[in-house]
Amino acid sequence: MKNIFALLLLLVCATSYAQSTHKWYSTDSSTYHISATKKINGCDKVIAEKSYSKTGALLSEWKKEYVIDKHQTCDFSAYIKTEKKYSGKILLQQSQYVSGCDDCEEVPCGTWQIFNTSGKLVETKQLGACNVAQFKKS
Repeated sequence: MKNIFALLLLLVCATSYAQSTHKWYSTDSSTYHISATKKINGCDKVIAEKSYSKTGALLSEWKKEYVIDKHQTCDFSAYIKTEKKYSGKILLQQSQYVSGCDDCEEVPCGTWQIFNTSGKLVETKQLGACNVAQFKKS
């Protein structure tokens, strides 16, 4: 009986933190996308996405790090998003944004880096802290 309970508990824990992957083409078939979703604050949220060209070259990727605490809800989950843009295999730009929810405006924050087509860092911008604490439910 203990083994069955342990197995059920393991299954419930694995299910609540399960991550799924979705793949699709853009409507004009010019890009291919892969996204990952995970249950965050009671809702399935897209936590990362990568976009590829027809030839398979990575064009862009982003990742969201959601806040999980008592101040967050399904609809209002603050996050920091890190975005990268590429040309071929060369990173051209890395940027960050902060937001109070998926439908809210993303505000530029953190350190932004701009690279030339050879991959050399040519500019760094400090835009201030990515403060998710400002998005607290009262």
